[in-house]
Amino acid sequence: MSRSGALRDHELKVATVLFADLVGSTALGERLGVELLGEVIAEYHATLSDVLNGSDATFDFVGDGVVAIFGVPTAVERHQARSLHTARSILDAVDELNTRLDDKYGFALDVRIGVNTGEILFDPDVDVAVGRMAGDVFNIAARLQQMAGVGEILVAERTIAAVPTERAVDLGPVRLEGRIGLVHAFRLDDEAPIGPVPLHGPLIGRQAELSALLEELDRVAESRSPRLVTVVGEAGIGKTHLLEAFGSACIERGIPVATASVAQTGGSSAMDPLAQLVLGAQLRRGATTPEEAVRCCVLEEGEDVEALIRAVGTEPRQAPGSPPGRAKRELSAAWRVFLTAVTRHHPQVFILEDMHWAAPELVELVCASSASGVAALFVCSGRPEFREAERDWPVAADRSRLLVLSPLDFDSTVRIARSVDPDLATVRGIPEMVYQFTEGNPFFTIELMRSFAESGGLPGLESHGAVRVSVPDTVQGVIANRIDRLPRAGRRYVHAASVLGREFTRANAERLAGMTEEEGADVIGDLVDRRILDEHPALEDGRLRFVHALTRDVAYGSIPRRDLHRLHETAARHFAERPPDRRTETSPLVAHHLLEAHGTLSADWEVDESYAERIRADAVRWSIRAAGEALGRRR
Repeated sequence: MSRSGALRDHELKVATVLFADLVGSTALGERLGVELLGEVIAEYHATLSDVLNGSDATFDFVGDGVVAIFGVPTAVERHQARSLHTARSILDAVDELNTRLDDKYGFALDVRIGVNTGEILFDPDVDVAVGRMAGDVFNIAARLQQMAGVGEILVAERTIAAVPTERAVDLGPVRLEGRIGLVHAFRLDDEAPIGPVPLHGPLIGRQAELSALLEELDRVAESRSPRLVTVVGEAGIGKTHLLEAFGSACIERGIPVATASVAQTGGSSAMDPLAQLVLGAQLRRGATTPEEAVRCCVLEEGEDVEALIRAVGTEPRQAPGSPPGRAKRELSAAWRVFLTAVTRHHPQVFILEDMHWAAPELVELVCASSASGVAALFVCSGRPEFREAERDWPVAADRSRLLVLSPLDFDSTVRIARSVDPDLATVRGIPEMVYQFTEGNPFFTIELMRSFAESGGLPGLESHGAVRVSVPDTVQGVIANRIDRLPRAGRRYVHAASVLGREFTRANAERLAGMTEEEGADVIGDLVDRRILDEHPALEDGRLRFVHALTRDVAYGSIPRRDLHRLHETAARHFAERPPDRRTETSPLVAHHLLEAHGTLSADWEVDESYAERIRADAVRWSIRAAGEALGRRR
C-alpha cells in the first residue's frame, strides 16, 4: 500500500438516507401495458422530484424507487428531521397524485419508505452520484423500505433518536433480509410531529443579554419608533434560547411577537421568513394564511399592498412585466403599510433567526424596516459570518444595538449539565471534562450530557491519554456544516491538523497537509477569522489550536481509515526525524502516532504482513522509549 502522507479526496460524512419505492409495480406494468405505465411512472417521478427539489437532498431514481441523501456533499444541520419531513411530504404528494390517477385511470400507487442515518464515503470533488457513494447506511435504509407496509415509513434508531419531536412506534430490534445483526426500528406515527422541543429549564448565564433586549423594547414603546437589535454568536451558543425567553417576557407584558427562521437551503422562497412574520403578527386576529394577514391591513389602511401579497403568497413575487427596481420599491412600500397597521395601537416585536442564511433582498428589507417610523422592535440573530458578510448591516447606528454572545463560564456550564443529568454531572471530573470539550457552548453541553446519559458510560482514553468522546449526531451536523463550507485548502488543512490533536504547530500541520509556509499562512488567516482555529495568547509562538475540541473530533472523524493510517504514519516519521536533542520531548508523540497507524490498519486491506509487523514493532519500541524517558525525568 502507498506510504504517502497526502490526503486523498474522499471524506466520511454522517448523513441520512431515504429510500422510497413503489409496491406491486410488476403487476401494475402487466395491467397497464408499457406505454401507459411509462406515462404513470413519469408523473410519479415528477411528483417526487417536486418534493425532493424543495428539500436539502441529493437524490437519484433507481427503477421505480428513489434514494435521497441528506448531508452530502455538504453537511446539513438537522438532516434527520429534514429527511423525516420529506418522507411525510412524499406520502402526501403521492396521495394527491393518486386522486388524479383514480379519476383518470381507476387505480392508485402504493409507496413505502425506509430511512436510516450513518456514515457515507464519497469524493467531494467528483460530481455527486448515488452510485459513487459507499456505506452500510444505504443497505439498512433499503431493507427498512422493503419491510415497511404500504404507506408506512420505517426509521432506524439512530435517525429517530436525533428527532425527539417525532411520534413513532417502537418496533424493537428487527431482522432485515441479508443481515446477521438486528436493527432497532421505529414506524412513524400517522400524526404530525409534536412540534419543536425548546431548551428546558430557566435561562442560564444570559440574564444581562435578556435585560438588554427588554431595555430596547421599552425604548420602542416610549419613542414609538423602530429599533434593531442584532444578536450574534456561534452555532449552539444560545441565541434561540435567549430569544425564546425574550419572546415569553414580551407576551407576559402583552406585547405581540412574530417569529420566523431563515432556512439553510432547499426550495424555500427567499421571502418565506417574511411570510412567517406577516402571519405571526396577525394570528390573534384570526388570519390563517399570510395573504389573509396582509388583506386585514388593506381593510384598515385602504392602500395598495398587492406587492406584499405576491411576496408572501403563492403568486409570483414580481408582477408580470414589472422591472426589478420598481417591484422592490412596491414591496418596500407595501411592507411599510403593513408595519404601520400592526403597530398602530401597540408595539410589535419581530424576531428573525438565522440571518446568516438570508437572501440579499430579505436583508435589505429588514434594514429599511428599522428606519421606518413605526413602533416595531426587530431582533435578528445570526452567526459571526453574517456580520462579516453584511458590512452595511446597521449595528452601530442610532436605532441599532449589537449583542455578541460569548461562551458561558464554568459555573453556568455546570448548571446546564446538571439540568440534563444531576447525578452524572456530580461525578468527579465530569464537569471539568464537559467544559473542556464544549468551551461553554450550551447546545454542545446539553447534547454531550445527553449522549453520556443515554450510552450509560463515560468517555474513554486515546492512546496518548487524552479523553475520547463520541460526538452526538446533532452536534456533528452543526460542526460538519461549518467545515464543509470551507474552501478546499481549508478543509485539507483542518483534516491534517486534526490528526495532530487540538493543539499543534503551524510547521507540523503544513507538512502533513502538503502545503508550503506561504500557502499555510493564507489558509490559517481564513480559519482564524472563521473561528475554526485560534491563536491563543497562552500558546507558544507558532502554535495553534482548534477553538472547540469537538471541532477537532468531527474533522478527525470525517477522515477515511486509509487516510488516517497514512497521516499517522507520516506524522510519526516526521517526529522521529527530529534532531537528537529534541527527540526526548517527542518520543510519546512518535509512539502515539505509530499506535494509531497500527490501529487503523484493517484486516480487509491487502497489506504486507511484514509491513504491519514493522509498524507494530516500531510502536512498541517507541512506547518503551517514552516510558523510560518519563521514568528518567522523575529521578
